[in-house]
Amino acid sequence: MERCPDVQFIFSHMGGTLPYLHSRVKVAFPRLEPVRNAMPVSYKIKTRWASVDKNISTYIARMWFDTALNVDPFVVKLTNEIAPNHTLFGSDAFFAPRTVIDKFVPCLQNHLTQEEFENIAFRNIMALFPNRWS
Repeated sequence: MERCPDVQFIFSHMGGTLPYLHSRVKVAFPRLEPVRNAMPVSYKIKTRWASVDKNISTYIARMWFDTALNVDPFVVKLTNEIAPNHTLFGSDAFFAPRTVIDKFVPCLQNHLTQEEFENIAFRNIMALFPNRWS
């Protein structure tokens, strides 16, 4: 993310375990010398980690997450806390049957405010790709 700041990372399925592990990663990221020294990786990687000048949360907040097959309202809210307004609607189309996808939209609508739902449904993607909507 430092070398290629314009690259936008989109993680499907709400980023897997990242929202759950955010607080642990935030504290134990290898910038802490004892953690870095204990990591079973090369010296080159350790020194690169040490050179990162931002907190890991700064990078996570720049990432994007989609809802593909994961519309649990608690996970959606947790993801929005670690990366505000970076959650996108994803249906996992062509892998998930239409009947499953049709249940996801009402689930989101029933557990989010109208503004939160509209952000996930279309506003956030418009923010990610602003030149596509002009």
